[in-house]
Amino acid sequence: MGKLILPCLGRATSRIGFGCGRLAGGADFTQSAKIVETALELGIRYFDVAPSYGLGMAEDVLGSVLGGAVTDVIVATKVGISRPVAGGGLSILRKYLGPVLRRSVVAKDLALRILSHTVSHGKFAVADVEASLVESLRRLKREKVDVLLLHEPGDEVINPDILDWADEKRRRGLVSLFGVGVNDAETDRFGFGDVYQSRWDIENDRGLKTGNKLRIYHGVLRFFTPRIIDELHRRPEVRSALSDELSCDLDDESNIGALALAYALFKDEDCLVLVSFTNPEKMVHTITLTNHLVTKLDKCKTMLFGDSVIV
Repeated sequence: MGKLILPCLGRATSRIGFGCGRLAGGADFTQSAKIVETALELGIRYFDVAPSYGLGMAEDVLGSVLGGAVTDVIVATKVGISRPVAGGGLSILRKYLGPVLRRSVVAKDLALRILSHTVSHGKFAVADVEASLVESLRRLKREKVDVLLLHEPGDEVINPDILDWADEKRRRGLVSLFGVGVNDAETDRFGFGDVYQSRWDIENDRGLKTGNKLRIYHGVLRFFTPRIIDELHRRPEVRSALSDELSCDLDDESNIGALALAYALFKDEDCLVLVSFTNPEKMVHTITLTNHLVTKLDKCKTMLFGDSVIV
């Protein structure tokens, strides 16, 4: 999957990172731990988590698997969105109501509304971010985090108090890199830190303008894969030609996610792309195929970057 050198850390990491938003503790802990272990086996060495992920327990899962024993990983967490209340009870409900939620849009919307009331956004007062970092370190079983992102901040969040707090944490060695994490696909407007994480920009996918910052993208599999599927259905002749050139059966939609991921890695060679899975077998298939496809994309420039289905 290739390596990415992080000059600020003097270390290299995998270009594919694991987004821990779907990890779950409680009743789902064993399955979630297996996902993290599988990511390690595949060579993934960047893990992105947050207090709010996994009903508030994703950091616990990551800490249990990685702790301080796995030393060649980079762990990123966030501040600004609180941990859900009663995450353990919510995880049990999700385990047993999961099939219902997947079948019913109404039930899923209701569950999301209920969950939204258990978290608080915009928690960027110094006392809040300090408490959040201390709790994250405890759950992650680490003395420091490599990357700490402001989670969905507003423009007014980057103020002297936050800057002074970040400088103090860096001096004490509790945080190596700071940055911003947003859900939108937008160019960095904050000018804060060393890392900028945002959604993959499907319409203008030639790399966000972030200066010399580490660019991290999420949403490639979720948002880009359906677009490729739709286009390949609309243009079967292109699907057939790409299948031949890439030595990959694109009639099989389970392969399209790997194509989307390989495309993002190929298009912006200095970026890191986050993926998220709940099924270990699917992760192995997708990452393994992605590694194959990345090596094939260079010879397909005309098809992919000219009058192509993807651009």
